[in-house]
Amino acid sequence: MSSLKATLSRILGRLRRKGLPQHDAEDCLQQAYLRLEEHHSKGRVICEEAYLTRAAENISIDMYRAARRRPRVDMSIEDLEQHLQTYHCTAQPDEVLDVERCLQDIIKTLDAHSPRMREVYVRRHMGYSYKELAAQFDISESTVEKDLARALLIMMEMQAGK
Repeated sequence: MSSLKATLSRILGRLRRKGLPQHDAEDCLQQAYLRLEEHHSKGRVICEEAYLTRAAENISIDMYRAARRRPRVDMSIEDLEQHLQTYHCTAQPDEVLDVERCLQDIIKTLDAHSPRMREVYVRRHMGYSYKELAAQFDISESTVEKDLARALLIMMEMQAGK
């Protein structure tokens, strides 16, 4: 038991030195240990320490890549409310109304053509990849591209009409 504890401690230290916060390093190590147990029961593991080390490092790389693909804004509700209040304080009321009307016009126009096209357009601008959108809507990536192109064309026509 002390050997396992020492091994886990070494791997945790290694992950921390690579820049992971404590809780993320512990999550990686836990997932790696679960994978070890799964593969160990099938007789596929020769060296447990090497397997745990490599699996934990790979999991940490996967976590890093996932975070880069879809960045998340860590902001508390209070900070968000303060940010929104600041926005409304710096903008004139007529400017805010113009932007809100424009946004509503865009949504109505895109919705009139295709609700899916509107959703694809909005979610793409929320940071979803083409692959994720295709999976969510059960369509091909090329259909996602076509929906986005159509949405942009419609918005360009809207802008030219003003």
